[in-house]
Amino acid sequence: MDLPCVQDRESPSISEANSLDDICFPTDEHEDDNISSPSSSFSSQNKRRRLSPRLNYNNYVSNSKYHIPQFVSSWKLYHAERLHIFYSKCYTETPNDLLNLLDKTIEPFSHQQKYYIERIKSFLKFESCEPGVSRSRSSVFLRDIYIRLEPVFGEIIKELRSIFEGGYKAKNSNPDYYHIDVLASYRVFEFIEELSILLKLFQDKYNQLQEVAETYYYIPLCQSFAQMCHLKVQYGRPTKWINLADQKIVSSVPDLCFFQKGKQLDDLVLSKSQILVSVVEVKKDSRQKCEEPPIKIGKCSDEKDEGSCRPEILKDLTESVLGQHAGELLLEIRRKDHVTKVENGVKKFMKPGMVVDGTKVYFTILKMSDNHIEELEKKKKYDDSIDEATIYYAKPLDLIFKEDRDILIDSFMMLNNIDFS
Repeated sequence: MDLPCVQDRESPSISEANSLDDICFPTDEHEDDNISSPSSSFSSQNKRRRLSPRLNYNNYVSNSKYHIPQFVSSWKLYHAERLHIFYSKCYTETPNDLLNLLDKTIEPFSHQQKYYIERIKSFLKFESCEPGVSRSRSSVFLRDIYIRLEPVFGEIIKELRSIFEGGYKAKNSNPDYYHIDVLASYRVFEFIEELSILLKLFQDKYNQLQEVAETYYYIPLCQSFAQMCHLKVQYGRPTKWINLADQKIVSSVPDLCFFQKGKQLDDLVLSKSQILVSVVEVKKDSRQKCEEPPIKIGKCSDEKDEGSCRPEILKDLTESVLGQHAGELLLEIRRKDHVTKVENGVKKFMKPGMVVDGTKVYFTILKMSDNHIEELEKKKKYDDSIDEATIYYAKPLDLIFKEDRDILIDSFMMLNNIDFS
């Protein structure tokens, strides 16, 4: 039974509502779906409170704010929650922990892959912060590091160029893996080039007292990093859902889509894989907490526990970003290249994704039952005990810090080794 609720700024007025149910927001806690090993610990860590009204197709709120927008880019977090899609309460520790939720076989890196990863990391050995300075984005600004890193990038490019010289092959390279050295050097150069362009742009804009706000400055950087990690990159493919909630057509175009290329490190082999391993949303570097005022719906059981009513990721990303990403994952999960598993007799679909906030990368996974998808398609009444989807997310890692960058290289490369069959 739903507990008493309080009306807040997001609730429709009594005059706008069709019934008391339209203005009453449940505040009872719900456990996450039971998650089998190796991720059973997530179940107890990710209790969350419902933050928006349950969807009722026959008697939904008349306030247009709750109508599902036609374009996912206009979604807010409460639009996703209206469809019973919620972000888990807490961060998982690493992207690898998150990928374990897929419960799929992750093949170990081959000797070629290990060598390739080692070479990439050896080229990208630069660190963005000065020795002794805290490795924190709150203390390191992109506008400040270009002058210091410009000569470092020059040395890296000099080393990459030497790979193409005849003497390098004889002295420094494993003859059997020389083609991997060439491939790694070419891809590293493209990443360094995009990072250098971005950092230089930040410095120029800062000197001119202008703000760099456009998201598209970050897309080439994200694309080059994924390609460096042997992923096939496409600009977002359009996806549609006909008759979703009160909207006839809902459309989504993610910024980028990453596909597997497999374990073989050879760009002259046609890739037959069409397995989508990540739906990517790229945003400008927010560098601050949530810009939007929090929506506080209902009451927490303990005033000291008030913060637990909100997903932890809201400390870093806005409700607009999270709502849009939830919509992108929802529309993509209906394709055939999702991950399927059975839990307690219920078929679950999972779709990996990412949010890239400037140079910070958040790995995500949407986990949703087939019953839930069918209910959205046929607009059936929900079964609260089953049909609640969850988006899990890992702590962000930043491309400009070597320690984070090395973990991201491993995690991106690992997407090629997941057996989705």
